[in-house]
Amino acid sequence: MDSEKPLVCVVYLGGSLVSDKDGSLSYTGGEAHLTDVDRETTFERFKSEIAEMHGGDISGLAFKYALPSNKRTLITISNDKDLKRMVDINRDNSSPEIYVLAKGSGPLVPVNETKTFQAESSTPIACNGDRLNKLSVLWENSITGVGQLFKDALEFREALRKYAIAKNFGYKFVQNDRRRVTAKCKGEGCSWRIHGSRVSTTKIIKIRVFKDVHTCERNVETQSHPHVTRFWIANVIKKKVQEDPDYKVSDIVKDIYQDYGLKLNYSQAWRGKETAREQLLGKDIDFYKQLPRYCEKLIDTNPGSIATLATTAEERFHRLFVSFHACISGFEHGCRPLIFLDGTILKSKYGGTLFVAASVDANDDIFPVAFAVVGQEDYDNWHWFLLQLKSALSTSRLLTFVSDRHKGLQEAVPEVFENCDHAFCLRYLTRNLKKEMMAAYSKEVKDVLVELIFGAARASRTDEFHACLESIRSVSPEAAAWIMGVDPSRWANLYFRGSRYNQMATNVIEFIDSWISKACDFPVLKLVEVMRCEITELFRTRLENSTKWNTSLTPKAEEKLHKEMDRAPLLSVSVSSATVFEVIDDHINKVDLERWECSCLNWKLMGLPCRHAIAALNCIGQSAYEFCERYFTSDCYRLTYSETINPVLDIDSISSTTNMEMVVDSYPNVELPKTRRLRGRPRKRRLESQEIEKRTLLCSKCKGPGHNKTTCKAYALTTT
Repeated sequence: MDSEKPLVCVVYLGGSLVSDKDGSLSYTGGEAHLTDVDRETTFERFKSEIAEMHGGDISGLAFKYALPSNKRTLITISNDKDLKRMVDINRDNSSPEIYVLAKGSGPLVPVNETKTFQAESSTPIACNGDRLNKLSVLWENSITGVGQLFKDALEFREALRKYAIAKNFGYKFVQNDRRRVTAKCKGEGCSWRIHGSRVSTTKIIKIRVFKDVHTCERNVETQSHPHVTRFWIANVIKKKVQEDPDYKVSDIVKDIYQDYGLKLNYSQAWRGKETAREQLLGKDIDFYKQLPRYCEKLIDTNPGSIATLATTAEERFHRLFVSFHACISGFEHGCRPLIFLDGTILKSKYGGTLFVAASVDANDDIFPVAFAVVGQEDYDNWHWFLLQLKSALSTSRLLTFVSDRHKGLQEAVPEVFENCDHAFCLRYLTRNLKKEMMAAYSKEVKDVLVELIFGAARASRTDEFHACLESIRSVSPEAAAWIMGVDPSRWANLYFRGSRYNQMATNVIEFIDSWISKACDFPVLKLVEVMRCEITELFRTRLENSTKWNTSLTPKAEEKLHKEMDRAPLLSVSVSSATVFEVIDDHINKVDLERWECSCLNWKLMGLPCRHAIAALNCIGQSAYEFCERYFTSDCYRLTYSETINPVLDIDSISSTTNMEMVVDSYPNVELPKTRRLRGRPRKRRLESQEIEKRTLLCSKCKGPGHNKTTCKAYALTTT
């Protein structure tokens, strides 16, 4: 081994040593860290690294290692000379082990006797039997005695808390301020007492009095502790909460018990997580107060964007609409005149609903246009959202909207966007049907009905539509009556007047679900910023990927067109005029090249020439690519994502801004939204719209309204 190369040592702390049957030593419990040690490393530097790992005072700890050839003997490291000798001895050892133990540790316990010793020990112990080998045992040396120094009163109080947890007793303060801290045991008549005060004019606290003798009966059976506060829990779990915002409260309870031997109830762990979240992100009220400033900066840094904030009469947050200029420009220059509207209930403690308007790009991928956070899904909020959307879009194109059947949407869309067409999402439609037929049919039958309804919706001829409808009726007359109870001009291609480009269903919320989950418990400002970052990354990634394309159409459009081109040579074509052709497959199809129409409707639905149109074009030697709508070209796709979204604010520094009051005072005040927390655990699954238009219940026997066959009196009379 190179003498200049440092040793990579494994440092074990928080557990204990046990002896195996052959007398060799092994370490159990605690945690392991890696550290580099060489001959130039001083003992003080080595201890400082261990202190950083331990996260506290290490004055009461000892450092030991085993000889490579003798695992039964421990050698102590107490100075620079010992540390250098350890490096020399382990030159050929790839990863020597160093054990961090409490000074004065008792004799080692054989592995097969460990449990017996823990259960039968009757000597006074520093913590519960279940806490042996836990991290909290290292806190026994947080307080060492008179003369110990702390940088301030806060550090002294924290050391006292750890000491009390490790020693398993409670205390109360007699005096507690920045200059002096005096505490005594909570036990009645107990003599345990500690007092610390400032050293001269400094902030340093020095222990002046320490009577470390308990004359009370401490309850060592309980694993809870009065000084395990939400702030202590927050400090312990903060790093995990930062790495995983979805860190479950039940996992917090389990991890605290596993690491420290302390039992928490659910509410303690929940409050600890909320405190950790607040320490990491800042106070929720600060984020709401920053909303006016954020909206202003958003428009300044992204000219042409829309950010509209509305508050209640009590100055509480009401609703917020956001649409970035890059999204507006991308929709107007590169997307089809098609907008999906969807909403989902947010899981944050302040509730609310997220509204999203999206389109599809040239490659049939979801393209976000605008979003808003409102109180609930109703007519008033949808009407407000659509008004903001209309003000954001300067296009004169007639738009087609696709959404679920929420009553508020059905009323608001024609009021705000006159002469625009409004279609129903077939996915929501069939889901509503399956819910109402939940008990009557099996899953297999329901799936067949859904497939038949999609077939009817895509039918391009009247006979095809009615054939599908008859098939539905043969499986379930109730389902046929239900689907025809919904206006076919809202869901069937054959009767829909607008151009929905064969987009029968929307999955907007599912597409952005991962974005929402990253900010599920955050205030509105954090949610908006997460959405901005995700949209920015989406634009960057898609634009970068499109530079690799070498076709005039996008990959998905090319695939669709080639499927039609492969079938075109098999068709028979007759010429009616210079621009009108008759193409025969199973039916006679009329193709009008001048009007870009085919009687099969597929050219209109897809925006790309159908097989009949391609067959006609082949007859006159023209390319099908010249008859594709521009919305499917690669150039149009790149234009869609050509704009960038600039950063707005460094919101991670909001809670630490020193002049927060000055900043907030210069903007309108925004208070937390008024919410009523529901009983039980918040839902994590997406909730459906609450105001879906419901059909009148019809009895399957007598066909009467308002009841079913179970409660049908006429049917009961006939059966008796």
